[in-house]
Amino acid sequence: MKNKKGFTLVEYILVIALSGILVLALAQVVIITIRSFDIVLAGSNIIGQTDTQYQRMMREIRQIRDRTSLFTASSDDISFADINGNNIEYRLSAGKILRNSAIAIDDVTAFSIQYFDKDGNLIAAPAVYPQNTNARSVGVTLTVTKSSQSLTTRSGVRLRNLR
Repeated sequence: MKNKKGFTLVEYILVIALSGILVLALAQVVIITIRSFDIVLAGSNIIGQTDTQYQRMMREIRQIRDRTSLFTASSDDISFADINGNNIEYRLSAGKILRNSAIAIDDVTAFSIQYFDKDGNLIAAPAVYPQNTNARSVGVTLTVTKSSQSLTTRSGVRLRNLR
């Protein structure tokens, strides 16, 4: 019997084919991981850029100065005087939330403001200046869409100075 050393051509071809299949499978896993990372990163960017301005808007609405300081109250526009006497307006215009005419939040696909009385009942048209407002809390819903990623945020605030 002869001592065989080495591999046959068929064995080499079989190893190359199996290695190729293994590399393709691993490449698919890497591609899926990269795509998932991109999706998470896009969502994170939406949250980071939107959340800061959204929280500012809610904080400022909470600090309406008094019952005669609500000037405009519609489903897509609110203007008021804050506790320092500054006039502030938030409104939807061409897919942007404007704060006193400056862009606060971009890529807005939906924005609505709701007003509630002291018992939590929805008010269709709250009283505004020069009358005392009957609104005691405000709810805001905002949807922002960037790169096919959407973020919807809902929040409500009780108006501190209108008890």
